[in-house]
Amino acid sequence: MGRHVAMLRVQYTPWRLRDADWTTMRDTVAERTIAIVERHVPGFAARISHRAVWTPSDLEARFGLREGAVSRGELALDQMLFMRPVPGASCYAMPVPGLFLCGAGTHPAHGMTGLSGLHAARAARLRVG
Repeated sequence: MGRHVAMLRVQYTPWRLRDADWTTMRDTVAERTIAIVERHVPGFAARISHRAVWTPSDLEARFGLREGAVSRGELALDQMLFMRPVPGASCYAMPVPGLFLCGAGTHPAHGMTGLSGLHAARAARLRVG
């Protein structure tokens, strides 16, 4: 009672770091992230009693997410909207009749929980009639 859980997610961190590795940068990135929240929510940092920091390499090792990409690919211009997950296999309908794809690899990706499933269901309904 009186406790809360906050999850902070950094939108993008590189898989390979230029001048360091994730074992040495894990806490640095966590501290910088908490400092940004602290600027907007004074007292936030002082209330943290425990933290777990998962780097891209941790996400790959623990959950099998290639290069730690929770969105099954980066949300770059070549993977947006009608090109997600790849051109020719977008708009939820797959080349296999009756197979529709939804999840983090489809539009709108991981940031809109459940929305890709809704879009896939609508696409299936339109195709099946």
